[in-house]
Amino acid sequence: NLYVKSAVRCLKAVTDEYCEWDPKKDSIVSHGSARYDRAADREVPVIYGDYFLVEGILRLLNKDFLIWERNQYCFYIEVICSVKCL
Repeated sequence: NLYVKSAVRCLKAVTDEYCEWDPKKDSIVSHGSARYDRAADREVPVIYGDYFLVEGILRLLNKDFLIWERNQYCFYIEVICSVKCL
């Protein structure tokens, strides 16, 4: 499917080029843009970038995005870490 292939390419590009995999950092996607017309708000971590990254990965895996359920937390961490293997 064209859309699935495009989604995988997009997620791979984001994880390869714009993600920070250091557990000491506060975000995963470290090169987001909160407001493009102001230089100070470019190339910064934004929480919704992490959210959309995880949502995209889980949608490709046909998994529900139940982030608030405690027993799902470890699963999400495993999914995020496995993206590096795409």
